[in-house]
Amino acid sequence: MGGYSIFKLLHYKMDSLSKHIIQPLLNDGPLSVLFLKDDDIMLRVIKKSNNMDLKVGSMQHIKHHIQSEPATAIELEAAIASIEDELEPVIPSLPAHRTLVTSELLFQKIAGIASDKDVSNFKVDDVERLFNCLADVAYGTPAKLLGIPENREFAAGLLFLRELMHHANFSTITLLNSTS
Repeated sequence: MGGYSIFKLLHYKMDSLSKHIIQPLLNDGPLSVLFLKDDDIMLRVIKKSNNMDLKVGSMQHIKHHIQSEPATAIELEAAIASIEDELEPVIPSLPAHRTLVTSELLFQKIAGIASDKDVSNFKVDDVERLFNCLADVAYGTPAKLLGIPENREFAAGLLFLRELMHHANFSTITLLNSTS
């Protein structure tokens, strides 16, 4: 964890990736960049006039609630409540027009599990379908049957992404390949 390469990219320079991908997104309004900084889950809200960094969660805090592999239903519910508690005070700080992007490998992997093709825009419906698979596993369906990992990091990342997209009204997350 802790890559936050798009954060560095946007903070320090505008290279060809940002000119061709990021700039058009910024032209549509504020941009929220999701990144991991150590165990902190961060959003950098980029507006034409200013930037704002918001801590929106902690992977360690989420994984504290998920002790089993695969996670149990009770663990998922506790983790979701924890995520909601951390998101609730931050949501009002987000701009009304919301575009979400990330280059974090964890979220790239989650999107890759949900789709057999290269995914650049991961929709909230895709996240919800994947969450339903995680819930089915928590209630006893073998994870291998559904093609999802049983590990805590996957569960924590998916739960966070689902709750963020749901509560902050992000309809999609644009996945940027940091090696582009």
